[in-house]
Parts: sequence; C-alpha cells; structure tokens
Amino acid sequence: MGVLAGAEPFGHTGSAETGFLLCHGFTGTPASMRAWGDHLAEAGFTVRCPLLPGHGTRWPDLNRTTWEDWYGAVREALLALLATCKTVFVGGLSMGGTLTLRLAEEFGDRIAGIVLVNPSVTRLKWDTRLLPVLGRIVPSVPAIANDIKKPGETELAYPRTPVRAAASLAKLWAVVRADLAKVTQPVLLLHS
Repeated sequence: MGVLAGAEPFGHTGSAETGFLLCHGFTGTPASMRAWGDHLAEAGFTVRCPLLPGHGTRWPDLNRTTWEDWYGAVREALLALLATCKTVFVGGLSMGGTLTLRLAEEFGDRIAGIVLVNPSVTRLKWDTRLLPVLGRIVPSVPAIANDIKKPGETELAYPRTPVRAAASLAKLWAVVRADLAKVTQPVLLLHS
C-alpha cells in the first residue's frame, strides 16, 4: 500500500538565508504540519517536512520501525537544510518535538532555535513500563490521534496505536531526557 492521500512529505525552496525543518507526531503525518509549513513558505522561508518511516500508510507498518528510523529521517532532512541554508530552525509536534529535542542535543548551535508544540518526553501512566511486553502480545490499542478539539478539524493519523512502536518511542524519551542539558538553543514551547 502506498502513502495515504494528504500524508505526503512537503517542502518549499525559498530563501537560502533561513530554513525550517518541521517534524510531525507519532502515528501522524506531515498533514498536521501543513498550515505551519505553508505559513513559513508564504513568508519566503525554505521549509522541509519529511514523512517519518512507518507513518502515513497502515498502522502495522509503524510496528516495523523504531525511533532510530524516525530520527534518521529528520536528521537527514536537517543535514540537507544545513547544507543549503545559513540559519536553520526546527519545530515539532508531540513526538516531533521529541525528535526536535534530539536534533538540538546532537547538533548544538548549528540549529538556531527550536519550537516545541506539546512535546512528548515521558508518559506518566503506569502501563508505559509494560509496553515492551505488551508489544509482543497486543499489536495495537485504540488511537491517540485526532484529539483536536476545534470543530471541523481532523488529524490525518492512524486509527490504532501500534504498541511495539510505542515501546520504541518510550526508549527515545529516555535518550532525550538523559541529554536535555545539551539543549542550549532558544526554545519556544507551546502547550495546549
């Protein structure tokens, strides 16, 4: 099966001066970042928003990927922007915020600033510790996506949450939390 209509990655080549990398969330797609990206493109900036591996097709596909795959995709997109733009910012939604933090930890001052929208860095529910075991027994649970409260707004995301992929996300949280002191860039944190 191919990529769902509307879930495609997007980009805009604008100014070589400033670029923005946008990172979508867990089980989501670049569609959730489209309005943000369009706004930046209209202002003349270069914008990239990759489709993360395992996303935008069928939920079982996400169970065949890990956080390293998702991080590899945003890292590659960042390197391409750094090669063409003088100044680069990174923004992410939910898990995209987690990936944004990891990029900030690795790339330091090569990233001019980050924007985090409802970043996920942990989950306080007791069942989080059970994800690795549950992933061997239960392939998915009800979806966490499409929780937008604004009438008429929907999020293009999976109808199920893949449990093995969620266990991998929990590993990413641990990696990011361990290195948070490395984030020295200006941060704009938005939380609904």
